[in-house]
Amino acid sequence: MFLATGSLGDSNSTNETVTNFFNRKTIGLDRGYITYQPVAHRWLQLTGGKFAYTWQRTSVTFDPDINPEGFSEKLSFDLSTPVLKNFTAQAIQMLFSENNSSKFLTGHDSFAVGGQVSGKLEVGIFSSTPSFTILNWRNVDAILNASAFAVQATTTVPGEGPGCASGLGLPSVPPCVYGPQGFTNATFTDSSGKIHFLSQFLYADLILNNQLKTGISRFPLNLMLEYQNNLNAADHPLDATGNATNLGKQSHGYFADLSLGQLKNRNDVQFGYAFEREEQDAIIASFSESEQRAPTNILQHRIYAQWKLRPSITASYVLWVGRTLNSNLQHSIVAPGTTPGTTEPWLKRMQFDLLYMF
Repeated sequence: MFLATGSLGDSNSTNETVTNFFNRKTIGLDRGYITYQPVAHRWLQLTGGKFAYTWQRTSVTFDPDINPEGFSEKLSFDLSTPVLKNFTAQAIQMLFSENNSSKFLTGHDSFAVGGQVSGKLEVGIFSSTPSFTILNWRNVDAILNASAFAVQATTTVPGEGPGCASGLGLPSVPPCVYGPQGFTNATFTDSSGKIHFLSQFLYADLILNNQLKTGISRFPLNLMLEYQNNLNAADHPLDATGNATNLGKQSHGYFADLSLGQLKNRNDVQFGYAFEREEQDAIIASFSESEQRAPTNILQHRIYAQWKLRPSITASYVLWVGRTLNSNLQHSIVAPGTTPGTTEPWLKRMQFDLLYMF
């Protein structure tokens, strides 16, 4: 079991703010799970509960502070072939909203199901861990109709949590949109006044995690490459006024992270640069990386340096430089004074962290 600080209405962050008139700070159950891995069959791993990610992923698809809820079944086989050293296949089931409507037979829970296959390849001084993930999200409109408890708000104003996400045509009081860091996916409102996602979400995510030994054990060269595609994205997005455009699907995400060094032992250091380009409906905005400029529809650069001061203490510096990719799309998050269709100025933000693990 793991405990964490932070608002109960923000799964994307464990940060607390020094405010609210000396009120007590929230501590919640961040992880609570059971993993079954029999000694006689180490290739089998069954996990259920609220757990850390059991599959290879990056912040392109999920914020690193989120611990999903549901089940994971993994089969992992170590091999002694010249190149292929491991093969892993797993199934994933995540449950993110229970429907407790009185319409029991017509109501549906919200969930995501899928799986991942991955392997580990080694050729001389080069190693690579490729993976491919497919993840189908069902009944996602529940995210747009979150309760006051889910967004930690009263019926009129935010409470301890982020409150209702704002945007053109989005409700300002619960039930409303769950978007802890803002909300950037395209939506529409039907004739009865109910809000819906314009796109559905079926993630197809390819990752290549590569490492090259440089001859200095503390300084391997690391290169992470990722291509994410939402196969169920709408054919055409909406503009800032909610009207249809002639643009193609906003379904793609591209990510590259190049670094030198590692963080295994005391006084290890690592320096790196990461680039991300993520279109509006490439992923569900509510669960995206919380530190970047916006949940989706972004260009993001990240320069970082880390130093492992002690086995349990790491110092970290990150420079985030990002802007909205297309300011003319619905629900774009832009700087004040930015006219739809123009290029938003770069937002630059430095972050210093001292991480203690115990």
